Amino acid sequence: MQYGKTILMSTLLAASVATPLALAGMNDLAGAAAALSGQAEPSGNEAAGGISGGLVDMAMGQLGLSQSQAAGGLGSLFGLAQENLDAGEFAQISDAVPSMSSLLAAAPALGGGKTGGLGGLAGTVTSLAGSSQILQQFDSLGLSADTIGPLVNLVVEYLGNQEGGANLGSLFQKGLGNLLG
Repeated sequence: MQYGKTILMSTLLAASVATPLALAGMNDLAGAAAALSGQAEPSGNEAAGGISGGLVDMAMGQLGLSQSQAAGGLGSLFGLAQENLDAGEFAQISDAVPSMSSLLAAAPALGGGKTGGLGGLAGTVTSLAGSSQILQQFDSLGLSADTIGPLVNLVVEYLGNQEGGANLGSLFQKGLGNLLG
């Protein structure tokens, strides 16, 4: 009987540690550490505040955006790039942008459909659907489509100032697909 209790306690202990790690996401070590320590990760405007000092502050200062507009717009653009690039390519961009997971989380969530069964047209349809989704996300943030170009340019400029930057800006633009025309 004692042996059974020991196994049960070990299982419960392992589950109590593994669950927060899984929920925090393994690529977000700060989130994992916060989850393990019992601290909640910031959300909404608090999450945007946690990423100030970088791209969010640049967007606020140069484009006159609010904190939530800047974080949400950047997150929307990075989300599209993530969808269109392979994991290794997006990881290069993600490594150059502190708090990428917070930016991605700041993007407005919208419903979307799959493009399966379209054969060779799937990539084109996905890219066009991504462009439509960005427009909807920007609209929900109170941003016009005219904000997309300057925000993309700001990201390219920022990435250009990071290690390996010239390649990162091109990679980011590749990830945006047909968004830029």
